[in-house]
Amino acid sequence: RDFWTKQSEIYLRTSQAIGAICAEISKDADDFDSVRYMNSKTAFESMFWGEINFVKDSEVIAEMKSFDLYIKDFNPKVQDPDYRQQVIDLGNKIITTCRDSYIKSFDNLQVETPKNETVAAPVKKDSAH
Repeated sequence: RDFWTKQSEIYLRTSQAIGAICAEISKDADDFDSVRYMNSKTAFESMFWGEINFVKDSEVIAEMKSFDLYIKDFNPKVQDPDYRQQVIDLGNKIITTCRDSYIKSFDNLQVETPKNETVAAPVKKDSAH
């Protein structure tokens, strides 16, 4: 349980940082808040270089690496909507991949019945009553 709780926390914080980055990127250059962007970028990079390695999902890490490269070179003065949308799409893809990785991690979970616990047989209802 501790692993899934930690994984959930890491993916949530990563998704929050990506969401904040994408929210700034989606703004016009005049509305772009470089301080908020840099704080979110720092939070993302901290997760990427640190805690995300705890979960070791190669697909998540590969996509985060691509996103990290995009945001390193992001220029808010470039108004090309395709340029901005490419970064946003990659951010959204990482969030989806994190969710899928979290769900997939439960596939290996095996539920065991305690040895002292017996399962009662179902009781048939008598239709005569």
